Amino acid sequence: GGSFAFTDKNAGSNKTVAVSAVNINDGNDGANYSVSYASNTASTITQLASVAWTGAGNDNKWSTAANWAGGALPDFANVAAVSIPANATVNFDSQGLSATLSSLSSQGRLNVSNGLLTVGSLSANGTLNSSILRATGGKLVVYGSMSAADYDASNASVNFNYNSQNPYSSRLTDLSLGFAGDANLSAAIVASNSISLTAAGRIVQGGEFSGTALSAPRIELAAGTGIGQAQSRLQLATNSLSASTTSGPLQLHNTPSSAVTMSLMRNTSADATYYSQDGNALNIVGNITSSGGAITIDPPSSITMSANSSINSGGGDIDLQATGDMSLTSVNAGGGAVKIQTPGRVVASTPIANVSFSGGGSFVNGTATETRTEAAIAVAVATVLAGNSSSSLSPSILSFNLADPPSTGTASAGQSDPSGLITLVVAGNSISRPAQDLVTPSKSRGRQLMCRRS
Repeated sequence: GGSFAFTDKNAGSNKTVAVSAVNINDGNDGANYSVSYASNTASTITQLASVAWTGAGNDNKWSTAANWAGGALPDFANVAAVSIPANATVNFDSQGLSATLSSLSSQGRLNVSNGLLTVGSLSANGTLNSSILRATGGKLVVYGSMSAADYDASNASVNFNYNSQNPYSSRLTDLSLGFAGDANLSAAIVASNSISLTAAGRIVQGGEFSGTALSAPRIELAAGTGIGQAQSRLQLATNSLSASTTSGPLQLHNTPSSAVTMSLMRNTSADATYYSQDGNALNIVGNITSSGGAITIDPPSSITMSANSSINSGGGDIDLQATGDMSLTSVNAGGGAVKIQTPGRVVASTPIANVSFSGGGSFVNGTATETRTEAAIAVAVATVLAGNSSSSLSPSILSFNLADPPSTGTASAGQSDPSGLITLVVAGNSISRPAQDLVTPSKSRGRQLMCRRS
C-alpha cells in the first residue's frame, strides 16, 4: 500500500502525483527493502462536464461547495458548464475566487460582486445567458455571446471592448441586454456579429463619453423614453439597424463601413427623429415612422426605399437629404412639409403608379447634371399643392429633359391649379402643360412625366 495524491484538485494535464508512505509486505514490515519515491508528472484530472446549483449550503455563495450538486465547486477550470435554476440567487462573492467556464446558464439572479468570472476563452467562444445579472464588483469577462434580460453593471466592472493588452476585456460575438431603467453607456461596446439593447428608460451616452458607443454589423435598439439626445446623438457603427422608442427623441449618428440596411425606425411620440450617416448608401427595407415629430435623414450617399417601405411623420416635417440619388416609394408628412435635397436624381423604386407623396412643402435641389448640353433633372411633386387640397398628381416622380443649354439647371416643385395645369420653373423659365398631355411611356423607368423647354 501507499499514498498517492495530486498536488491540487484543479483540472488539467501533465499534473504531478506525489507518492508517499509505501508499505512493502515482505514479512519483515518492509525492513528487507529500501524504498525511494519518484513522483508521476504526466497525470490528468479531467474537467467535470457540468454542475447544477442546489443551494443546499443555504448561504447563496458561489464559493460554498455544499451549494453545488455533489459538492463539485466550479472554481478555476474544474467545471465546463454551470446551470442555475429559476428563483435562485447566487453571489459570486469572494475576492480570491476565480472560475473559467465554457457556458453559464442562469434562470435566476447572478450577482458578480468580487473575484474573476470568465466565460469562454480566446481559443473557444463560450455562452453566458442570465435572466437577472448584476455586475457590481470584481471582473466579468466573456469570450463569445452574452445575454441578460435584466442587466446592470453600476461600477463598470465589465469591459465590452476587447483589447489584447487588457486581460479583463471581453471579446463578444453577440450581446443582448435588457435594462429596467436607463441604459447609460459610458464606454464603447463592440461585438463581431450583433448588439441588441432594450431599456424601459433611455438609451444614451453618459458623462463625457463622446466616441462610438455601439459597434457591430447588426444593431437593434428599443427604448421606453428615448434613444440619444439632440445635443448628444447616440454614436453607432453598423451596417444593419433597427431602432424604436415609445416616447422621447430618437437621435442617432452612424458611421458605417458599407451600405446600411434600415429595417425599422419608429418613434411613437411627438419628439424629433434624426438619423445622420457618414457616407455609404442607405437602404430602407421597413418603415420609418413618427407619431407627430419631424423626421430627418442627413445625408447618406444615396437613399433607396424597397417596394413595401414607407416614411410617415404623422404631422411633422420630413427632410430627406443625400449626396447622391434617391429611389423612393411612399413619403407622407400628414400636415407637415416634405423636403427632398440631393444633387442627384430622384426616381421611383417601384412602378410610378405606386409612388406617393403627401403633405405640403417643397421638393428642392432634385437635380442631376450630365456632361453634355442636355441635363436630366428629376424632381418629386407633392400630391397636395397650391392650396388645391383635392388635387392629386400621378405620377409623383417627374423627369425633365432640357434639349437646349444651359448644361446645368434646377427645377422647382411642380404646382397644379384647378385647371389641371402643371407649372415648372426651369432655369428661370416657366413652362405650363396640361398634366394628361405630359405623361409618356419610358422603357427604362416606366411612366414618367416628360417636358421639353420651348
